[in-house]
Amino acid sequence: MGRPTCIDLFSGCGGLSLGLDRAGFSVLAAIDFDEHAIKTYKANFPKLVHALHKDLTKFPARELAKLIGNTAVDVIVGGPPCQGFSTARRRDGANNGPRLALAVLLRRNRMTGWRRHAPIFGKPDFVFRIERVAVFVDGCFWHCCPEHSRMPATNRRFWVKKLEGNRRRDRLVTGTLRASGWRVVRIWEHDIRTRPSVCVGRIARAMRVSQSL
Repeated sequence: MGRPTCIDLFSGCGGLSLGLDRAGFSVLAAIDFDEHAIKTYKANFPKLVHALHKDLTKFPARELAKLIGNTAVDVIVGGPPCQGFSTARRRDGANNGPRLALAVLLRRNRMTGWRRHAPIFGKPDFVFRIERVAVFVDGCFWHCCPEHSRMPATNRRFWVKKLEGNRRRDRLVTGTLRASGWRVVRIWEHDIRTRPSVCVGRIARAMRVSQSL
């Protein structure tokens, strides 16, 4: 009987692969979003053919299946990064700027029970599931803040269509959640910087109303 096989997702430079190899596993493939991590992985495991620099959200499983062929996979392991240190999360703004600032405010005011990236319609930035409160941090440009939004001078037709589409989706999301019993709080990104106490107060009031129902 041959060695059991595995695939290492979010492989980094190969810590899990090293442990699995020493435990008797044969590593078929390793995948990581970070180019430098994969280069280091390849240096650590020069005999592994399929050390891949890929974004797992855009890399179909069937493509990986083609690479490893008919070899059966016994174990799939993964060491996904903490969201706060994820390069993908930093890139899309989910862990910096106004959203991170609001998370700091919530902790500072001892407001607990919230979660990020909860699988709720509309993808709220913060979800208080017990109180059924969904909080959105709306960027001034993308969501057409009346104080700071400025229409780009070039390609105006495209931007009018794009931004109006964003506003329609905001209304749809808010209405759908409220119809499902959620209280929705939308906060402009500039308010987190200029009126932090107001932002915290709005969320706190929504939570109190929900608790009283």
